[in-house]
Amino acid sequence: MSGRALACIVAFHPLPESLAALVGQLCADAGAVLVIDNGDTLDPRDPLWAGHANLSWHRPGRNLGVAAALNVAVAHAIAHGFDYMHAFDQDSR
Repeated sequence: MSGRALACIVAFHPLPESLAALVGQLCADAGAVLVIDNGDTLDPRDPLWAGHANLSWHRPGRNLGVAAALNVAVAHAIAHGFDYMHAFDQDSR
């Protein structure tokens, strides 16, 4: 992925360690990573997420569903000037 790429992960009650592995891989490859936490079960301040300067969070307070979450990600990508957006779910490898 290029520096102009946003990687978006839509998550709903994921296993934190599994998601952390995906976040780590994508943070190394993408210009930025956005996690949409549809279940509001993750704490962005948890040390598990430390060290990823290009990681951001969207916590809607309710389950938006996949399609609406991806719409949020597209809007984020456009607003922040990304050329590409790659979509993942919490189980992607």
